[in-house]
Amino acid sequence: MKAELAVIVTQVLPFDMKRFGTKEGIWIGEYDCFLGLAYALRTHLLGLSAVRVSSVDKNEKMAVLYNYLSGVEFKQRIEAIVEAFTSLQLDIEKEKRFFATKWSKQEKNMRKVLDNTLGMHGDLESIIGKELGELPGLEALPDKV
Repeated sequence: MKAELAVIVTQVLPFDMKRFGTKEGIWIGEYDCFLGLAYALRTHLLGLSAVRVSSVDKNEKMAVLYNYLSGVEFKQRIEAIVEAFTSLQLDIEKEKRFFATKWSKQEKNMRKVLDNTLGMHGDLESIIGKELGELPGLEALPDKV
């Protein structure tokens, strides 16, 4: 018959069984238990069916996934990701070099401004003398810029 379950509903149970149970793979139950037993077994059968269906789908999906992973489309996607990542990395390196150059130029210009300010103060001090006084905040400036 290829049946998943065998069920006997009877008025006389085997001597070692109360209400319902299984014996040699056959479900046996009293008449007043048959609705609950039928509901429980139906739920069990639906669960088995769902597992079988998902297993069939799973095998098909695995085959489709394998074909995708071993195909040209997947390879092209990975290459595009690597290419985009490499491009981003190169852009970051270019920006680093650009800003390092920019900051170096700015530091040199700041040093020139500071040196010329100090030189001008020294020139004026040699002309006017000590009455010129110190430049406020000059001592807070770093020696190296």
